[in-house]
Amino acid sequence: MLALIGILVAAGCGSSHERDAADPPTPALRICFDQSMPFFFEEADQQRGIEHDLLAGYAASLGIEAALVEQEIFDDVLDAVADGKCDVGASTITATSERAARFDLSAPYFPVRVVLVSSLEDPIDGLEALANRTVATIAGSRYADLVRDVPGIRLIEVGDGDAQFALVASGQADAMAFDSALVLSLIGRFPTLGISAALSDLEHYAFILPKGSPHRVRLNAYLADTLADGRFEAILGKYFDADHVPDILESLAEADSGAVAAAQPR
Repeated sequence: MLALIGILVAAGCGSSHERDAADPPTPALRICFDQSMPFFFEEADQQRGIEHDLLAGYAASLGIEAALVEQEIFDDVLDAVADGKCDVGASTITATSERAARFDLSAPYFPVRVVLVSSLEDPIDGLEALANRTVATIAGSRYADLVRDVPGIRLIEVGDGDAQFALVASGQADAMAFDSALVLSLIGRFPTLGISAALSDLEHYAFILPKGSPHRVRLNAYLADTLADGRFEAILGKYFDADHVPDILESLAEADSGAVAAAQPR
């Protein structure tokens, strides 16, 4: 865990001029998101989730309100942030060099791998085995990019994980590519399906911000504080089984600082 705290603090460090410029430019933190259990979801007419709690806490630390701006699909979140319509985007967004070229990225806050989910009776054990198969995915996502060039693959692009799982469970798709963190929260509802392969190395979610955002420094410092004082662990405990929380924290602590640093905008 100490390793990740160091990464988060380093990502939040800057010159005194940069820190002075970090005063929030708006009276509310405009948060673009789409529904993605257990990171952002509605329950009893209230938004909840890991990303929600982190960003609502960050807004509170600044003494401003969190203005939630729901988007229909994943791509809409990216476009809204790129267009400056929101101050931060939260949509289980994997930190990549391509996204770092388009956005400012926060420090990483959650470990993830892209995994393949298929029928337990006909498990598909890797990328090459997807040739000439039908695969459910989400437009604009990291997992869509990973599978798109498989020879003969037929993609069904949908709006969320529930729709992906339903397509595979009904036999309309042979498999789906999805983030491991989201699979853990949904797969229990589909007893005929299982994780059949990992399609990526360990990666991380990050929040996205418009280029040159004055929020990046303060948000990174806030994330580091929540990890150091136990607030992040408490948030995880609200949404994951207690048995999973130590593994999540261990994966974060073992993050490759070089790879994380390479994804950070300068």
